[in-house]
Amino acid sequence: MSYRGRPSKGCEGCRARKLKQGRHECRYRDQADLLFRNQTAAAAQRAEDSWRKRSKSHQRATSESVARQTFTSSRTIVTNVHQGSSSSPENPEIEAAVACGAGTASDPTTQVSLYGFGGLSIAPMLAPDIRLLAYQRFIYDFVVPESPNTSPEEPSDAIMNFVPLLYQHTDPGSCFAMIANAVCYINFFNRCNSTHALKLAQNAYGKALKLLSKMIADKEQAASNDALASVYLMGVYENLSSMKREGTFVAHEHGATVLLQLRSLEEYLSNRISGILYELIFWQQLLGNLQAAKHAPIPVENVINVSRHLENAYIKLNALIVRLIWREAQLHARWQDVKASEAPPTSRWDLHRLLQAALDLHADFQAWEDNIPELWRYKAELNTAQARSTFDPKWQKLVLSSIGAPKEIHYYSNLKRIWIWSFYRTTRIFLYRDTLEMLNWMLRFPEAEHPMCDVRVDSAQNSGTSDSGIASTPISSLDNVTLLKLHHTSTNQLVDVIEQACSSILSSFIVPIHSKSCDDISVIRGYVALWPLEILDSVLSSGLVLHIAEPNTKLEANLTSSMTGLNMQTASATSSGLKQPVYYASSSKIAASAPVQATSISFTSYNQCPAPMPTPANTSVPTPIYDPTAKWNHIFDSQPRHPYDHPIDLQAFDTHIAKPKGIDVPARREWLNRILYYLGTELGIQKALAMPFMKGYYQIVKPQVERILA
Repeated sequence: MSYRGRPSKGCEGCRARKLKQGRHECRYRDQADLLFRNQTAAAAQRAEDSWRKRSKSHQRATSESVARQTFTSSRTIVTNVHQGSSSSPENPEIEAAVACGAGTASDPTTQVSLYGFGGLSIAPMLAPDIRLLAYQRFIYDFVVPESPNTSPEEPSDAIMNFVPLLYQHTDPGSCFAMIANAVCYINFFNRCNSTHALKLAQNAYGKALKLLSKMIADKEQAASNDALASVYLMGVYENLSSMKREGTFVAHEHGATVLLQLRSLEEYLSNRISGILYELIFWQQLLGNLQAAKHAPIPVENVINVSRHLENAYIKLNALIVRLIWREAQLHARWQDVKASEAPPTSRWDLHRLLQAALDLHADFQAWEDNIPELWRYKAELNTAQARSTFDPKWQKLVLSSIGAPKEIHYYSNLKRIWIWSFYRTTRIFLYRDTLEMLNWMLRFPEAEHPMCDVRVDSAQNSGTSDSGIASTPISSLDNVTLLKLHHTSTNQLVDVIEQACSSILSSFIVPIHSKSCDDISVIRGYVALWPLEILDSVLSSGLVLHIAEPNTKLEANLTSSMTGLNMQTASATSSGLKQPVYYASSSKIAASAPVQATSISFTSYNQCPAPMPTPANTSVPTPIYDPTAKWNHIFDSQPRHPYDHPIDLQAFDTHIAKPKGIDVPARREWLNRILYYLGTELGIQKALAMPFMKGYYQIVKPQVERILA
């Protein structure tokens, strides 16, 4: 029989008969039976209920005490975490992770109160700081540091290095911090496809706009470096966030120009960051005015004065190219004003002063290129199969061997010089376009004999020479032969500059940059090429360049048909006067280090030259009045085109001049839009997608790029 609920040690027979196990003939159970066969489960359950009941009161008191200690320690941990991370951005994921992890396995008092595994939980890991990740990605994508071991005499190759300098000292709730976070987040969304970063970017940008309004209302804050940098980064945000051209980027650009005039030049030169911002904002407003055909509000003398404070030949050379771009911006705005005038020109004589100013400016641009130091020059080689084989297959297919690829490959020493060269060439394309449009106007007017005089641009020191010191030959006649020769030369030189600009695109993606990888392409590489690519497509769509189909070129039928409506010119030409780029040049001329004087575009009044001979009434045709509501030919034109801007049929002139140079225009435009699609989809520059969408190239280049990158 059993005793007091404990298992019996008797054999099976004794237990069946309920006998005591003290008899000698009884065989006791082995140890395995005692461990694994519990035949008194009911007795065991009664015993368990008994000791649980006895310990019930003691267990309740202990649990309440431990719970109070756990709540207190959890509250302390969460409070300390929030206080320690007050400078970090708002991230609900991180705060939730900290709150959930507090007071669990990390609290020893909680572990003591656990009597089973049912109450245990795994503490969640803290989510990574998305603001820090986005900031690091932005620094990699946009900030180009100064190369180590750079001589003080060499030009700086740093780009946007003011951002980390300002960000590390700014208040976390300031306008600059908010817009910097917004740019970091939107770039992180574009590069890493983080939807949470997109929400944070939109939130931070909205806060930055409100803070900027308050900052501008305060005169002292409006003149600060933070205000200038904030407005500039807002323009960057617009380029990264949307491909729509709603004018917000232009608004930020105008705002930066206004803020730039709140301080004197000496104040900007007082520290390094102010000087960097002044140069950057001046470049931005200058190129923006050139694009919009607006007169530059800031005098170029300011940049010239900067060069006087810094005794460096390279900085003076940089100031010279800024001055040339400023002059073209003024000339371009003047030409657009003439075309939009209610009393437009009616004869060739009315435009000859403007044409002479353009020719003088051409001479100064060429003088800058001829006199640049060896360090600023680039190397070039033909785009052959052997040359292409040295590059990554992606660049071979995307840039070098695809439809419309340029005939040369250019190499530069750093990205900053590519940027300066792109500004130079793009501005010169504007100048050639203005010149050809003037000639198209003049060739539409009847040929007449007019007494000529030297009407070149007035200069502050020397009215008989151009800014480069080279005496430019004034136009001696306005007859058809003279104008046709000028038209031919300008067309050839425009084609040369377009080819050079396209040949430099690859170098933007492969040029070595300190601390950057050539495999992980940074956004600034494409950002440098964005504006030149858009202007190149604009000038090719204008019809000013003769279309010459390349052999074995296959284009999509819809693209070819879209180009047949263009009125392509068939003008003739003699040899081009534009020099080819130096290939492994061994010598160069150093630009003169004498201070450069400012020159304003002022035109001699008509009464200083003999009056033109009257044109017979029966030979004059009324000039069409400019229609500002006309349809834009291209989104990157300065304004709707005038009917006289289009090329005329030069074959109608009885001349024996051969055709000028040309380009396979449909193929080259497809090539340009292919690069723009790559910038928009792979590098996240959303504004780059505007032109492929609006000009009908998106569906053409999309499968091509995807096939290349696959």
